[in-house]
Amino acid sequence: MSGKFVKNLPVVILLDTNAVARLTQYVEACAYICGVPDISNDKNLNKVVFVEYEEIRKKMEQKGLQKFMFRERIKEGYKLYTKLIEKNRITETQIFFSLLSEIELLNVFLDAAMEQELTRRKMPYRIRRRKPFRTQFFLDYEKNVKLYWENLKEILGIYNIALYSVEEEVRDIRKIIETAKVILRYLALEPFDLYIYSSAICVGADFIYTFDNENFRKVINDFRNSPAWEITRDALIKELDIRELPKGKTP
Repeated sequence: MSGKFVKNLPVVILLDTNAVARLTQYVEACAYICGVPDISNDKNLNKVVFVEYEEIRKKMEQKGLQKFMFRERIKEGYKLYTKLIEKNRITETQIFFSLLSEIELLNVFLDAAMEQELTRRKMPYRIRRRKPFRTQFFLDYEKNVKLYWENLKEILGIYNIALYSVEEEVRDIRKIIETAKVILRYLALEPFDLYIYSSAICVGADFIYTFDNENFRKVINDFRNSPAWEITRDALIKELDIRELPKGKTP
């Protein structure tokens, strides 16, 4: 070896919906213990400090919330956050998120806002579980969903985690669809997972970070690594004219 420092190649990561959901739950937990109850208020953004999961757990227990909701998901979100920060520290890292996943996540935020509003209005659980039409009562979508999501991304950006849009990078969504059609001939994936997998390939992702361990991650990794799939795998790689397939990882 010459002893000269060789910079690592850039790493490209695609986050699926459940990975970003974990990340947002970690941000929400940090905001809560920092005394920031409303992330949709722009004045609060700089008050949110990212802390270790153990500090979140201790603060929650001090507030009498020993069995606070989503503790495992918050812990997973913290692990994902530390993994992304470590990747950024070691080498240049690009993090992508699909618009299709964003739509799914916004729907989750909207459901949560609806549930909170219906509870505030003393709506019985048996009615709430029927999910009344969203037009049946007033809900400030701009504040409770759109601004909330934009501010979550801004907080992540403060800590050097920028989420780039797959579709803006690819520019023509038809490329993602056409790639998906090719993949479909070689690998059986559910339509949503197929779109995410195609998106990862189109942006040249090295990794897909997901918490869908038993299905999506297992399937794409088996296809990528198993000798039993070698001929089919090589045929797909050749037809797509790519170097290799993305690897599924759980942080």
